[in-house]
Amino acid sequence: RENRNPPLPSSPPTLSSFLPPLLPPSPLPLLPPLLPPPTMSAPASSSSSSSSSSSASAASGGGNKVVLQSALNDLMGKAEKNREMYLAGCCKKVLDSLPRLANLREEGAAFIEPFFVGMRSTKKQVACVALDGVQKLVAFGVLNGLLRSVENHANLGEDVIFCACESAKLNADEVNLSLVKTFVACVSSDTFPLHDAPMLEVFRTCYNVVLVARSTETSN
Repeated sequence: RENRNPPLPSSPPTLSSFLPPLLPPSPLPLLPPLLPPPTMSAPASSSSSSSSSSSASAASGGGNKVVLQSALNDLMGKAEKNREMYLAGCCKKVLDSLPRLANLREEGAAFIEPFFVGMRSTKKQVACVALDGVQKLVAFGVLNGLLRSVENHANLGEDVIFCACESAKLNADEVNLSLVKTFVACVSSDTFPLHDAPMLEVFRTCYNVVLVARSTETSN
């Protein structure tokens, strides 16, 4: 009888014959080259820091002079137009001395006189320009109210407040509006400490402005 069974293998199968063939190992990715350690820059020398601070203060001083020069030119032009020659002469005197003023924040007494004269003017246009000039000087930090008084008050800030309040006697809306803007600039400034009498004068003046105001803008 013919044997139909397949012949048995000569050697028994091993476990590796049933496993898939091993793949060759993949090469490791190349790492980026190490960067050199950062070099620490040497600290700036005291001379360079002092030069930078001095240049910054010089730039600030130059900007302050531009603000003051612009305010004086506006006031002098308005004074000449209204034939107030004494005020125009005061402005020209300060403009001529402006190159010799090194630190405006410490030399307020040297340039404040024209603005006092302008705020006491009987001409509405002149008083408005003087008040606007004071407001700009305070807002830009040119005028320091903590300096010594030139009109027998506690400090220069009180001089400015009491002088500005005198312009309310003109009873003009445009003057009162400039006056209130000047008050706001002074109260918002760190160098204009208002207490006691000057603060009371500000309140009294603002109350009178509201009472006599003809326009809604001024009363608001």
